[in-house]
Amino acid sequence: MPMARSVADPLRALWRLRARSTTLAEAVYQTLRAAIRQGHLSEAEPLRESRLAARLAVSRTPVREALQRLTREGLIGHAHGKGVAVPALDARDLDEIYEIRLALESAAARLAASRVSAGELHAMRAVLERAEAARDSDPRRLADLSARFADLIGEAARNRRLAALIRQHRDSIIRAEGTTLGHPGRAEKALAEQRALLAALAAGDAEAAGRAAHEHLDEARRLRLQLHFERA
Repeated sequence: MPMARSVADPLRALWRLRARSTTLAEAVYQTLRAAIRQGHLSEAEPLRESRLAARLAVSRTPVREALQRLTREGLIGHAHGKGVAVPALDARDLDEIYEIRLALESAAARLAASRVSAGELHAMRAVLERAEAARDSDPRRLADLSARFADLIGEAARNRRLAALIRQHRDSIIRAEGTTLGHPGRAEKALAEQRALLAALAAGDAEAAGRAAHEHLDEARRLRLQLHFERA
């Protein structure tokens, strides 16, 4: 029943957070992107313009534009028998995406070491402090803060295209499998890795920063693949 569903529809909840803060087209895009990233649009669910438009109470045009944009970013694609959908990722996909992330995020960390401002370092410290507070209670919140920490490094690298590529590949991993930060012991270790990265950035040590970023992501890749095979 449409009315009953709309009350608890997570897509509507995301929409209410964004509908008044930007243009209609951008709000629809951001809502669908967040829904994919948070797992509210599953691999089993075809992304039909008419249905999504009805759930958001908008016309089909901004939905169509958002789906086209998400397709270009690789977050959705054409699935056999389903039309457009969130694609499933296998172990090879996950490994390839992590290889790309290792290269991109290590490069961003090296660049940021010589370009980061005092204000950006302060913001990074604040994010890690909030992450520490969420460490044992909220893996999703911790994942969002970890993503924010990575975004700040991307911004400090002063390369917009590099930062956009990092966000794109990070989000494709998160929506596919959820977060690894709920795995026993991972949150504490990940925070230690990020603190080491922050220390290297504060010291202006490009090689140490790149190495810390690589080690952080390589451990995440190892755990991601382990969890993937356990669920298979």
